Amino acid sequence: MYRLFPPQWLKLFPRAGQWYFGVRNGEEYRLFKQILRDMEPVYTRWAIHRLLHWDSTHVGRSVQILGTHDRVFPPGPTPVEYLIRGGGHFMVLSHAEEISRILNRLLEENRAQVCPSAEFRPFHLAR
Repeated sequence: MYRLFPPQWLKLFPRAGQWYFGVRNGEEYRLFKQILRDMEPVYTRWAIHRLLHWDSTHVGRSVQILGTHDRVFPPGPTPVEYLIRGGGHFMVLSHAEEISRILNRLLEENRAQVCPSAEFRPFHLAR
């Protein structure tokens, strides 16, 4: 699909992208438009291609955090550890507190493996 409709077309039709990416309010829309302005065509095509052809067979343990309204990466048949109710592709902004809690919990649970000698300091996703 990305070959039929180049991602750069989103610059011409940002409202369609707003729906597709789940951008919900003015703050998110301003950020989305800035992302569109900064979008570099060669990199964007490369990134989309890599995502669509990603071979995860040799990836170690991973944790999926998906949104119930994400049209870009909708929940599929594989188990999802954290399903964010109402979360779209911009849920890092729209559901920042909930995602921060999840990430901090995961870091705390895996602190010894991640950074055994460091002190754990919770972080918060900026809004």
